[in-house]
Amino acid sequence: MTHQDECSVIRDLVDLAMEHGPDAMAAAFATLMNHAMQIEREQVLKAESHQRTADRQGYANGFKPKTLNTRVGQVDLRIPQTRGYRDENGRPFYPKALGRGVRSERAMILAMAEMYVQGVSTRKVTAIVEEVMRTRSHLDAGEPRRCSVQLSEAEPHWRKFLESLQKRGMHGVKLVVSDDHAGLRTARQAVMARVPWQRCQFHTIRNAMAHVPKVAMRSEVARDLRRVFDADEPAEAERRLKDIVARYQKTAPQLAAWLEQAAPEAITVLMIPLAHRRRLRTTNGLERLNREIKRRTRVATLFPNEASLLRLASAVLSEISDDWETERAYLNMEAR
Repeated sequence: MTHQDECSVIRDLVDLAMEHGPDAMAAAFATLMNHAMQIEREQVLKAESHQRTADRQGYANGFKPKTLNTRVGQVDLRIPQTRGYRDENGRPFYPKALGRGVRSERAMILAMAEMYVQGVSTRKVTAIVEEVMRTRSHLDAGEPRRCSVQLSEAEPHWRKFLESLQKRGMHGVKLVVSDDHAGLRTARQAVMARVPWQRCQFHTIRNAMAHVPKVAMRSEVARDLRRVFDADEPAEAERRLKDIVARYQKTAPQLAAWLEQAAPEAITVLMIPLAHRRRLRTTNGLERLNREIKRRTRVATLFPNEASLLRLASAVLSEISDDWETERAYLNMEAR
C-alpha cells in the first residue's frame, strides 16, 4: 500500500468526520477496516497489487462483501480474497481483525469460568483447559446463527423453535429438508404448511431397511430406491417407484406399502433446478454441522448450564457462517 494511498484513506476519514460528525462512525470504521484488511493481504502475499517480486506468496483475487452489526451501527466491509495462498495450516487468507476462531475460543473460556463458579472441581476444569490448549490449533479451523438446547425433541419444542426463527426475520423459505422426525414433521406442518418438504434420501433408504423381510434383500431394495432418486424428472421417478412397488407386492407386501407412502416424500427435490439438487436431496450439510459442534463441545465434556453450551455452539455456527459468506459457500443458488 503506497504512502499516497494511505494519505487518501486519512483524507476520506477526515472528510467523513467533518461532514457528518458522530453519525459517520460506521462509515469511518468501514473505511479503516477495509484499508487495514487490504494492507494485511499485501503483507501475507508479500507483494502489493500488480507488483512483480520473487517473494510473492499468491495473488489478490478481488473482494467479497460482508455486513457487520456493531455498536456504531451497520458496517459494510469488503473482505479481500486471495488466489494461490495458504497459511501454515493450509487455510486461505482471512483477515485477523474478523477473528476467525476467536469467538468459539472466547466462548470456551467463558464456559470454563462458569464451570468453576458453578462448583465443578478445580482438577476437572484444569484437565479441560489443558485439553483445550492441546487442541487449540484444531479449534481455530474454520446463518443458522440460532440454536436451541432442549432435552425433548417433541413437537412443542420444534414449533417454538421454528416460530422463533420467523420472529427473527426468517422468510422466503423455498424448501425444507429433514428426516422424518415425528415432532419436526408436525411442527413444520403447523408453522410452514405451504413450504415443500424434501425427506432426506439417505434416511429414507435407511428407514426402508426396517420393512425388508430378509437381510439378503437389503442391497437390492437400496439399489432400487437409488434408481428412483436418480431420475431426472418427477414423472420418471414416479414411474420407477410404481414398478418397484408392484414388484414387491407379493414378496414383501409391508415394504411395498411403506414405499408407496414414504418414497414420494423423498423426490420433492426433483422439482428444483438440476444444479441445486445434489446438496438438497439429503441432510448431509446439517449432519456435517452437527459433527463440528460435537467436536468442539466434546473438549469441554461438561457445561454448568444451557447458556454456556449455547454460547459455544452459537460461536461455532457463526464461524462456519463466516466461512460460507467469505470463502466457499456450501450452497450457491445462483442460476448455472
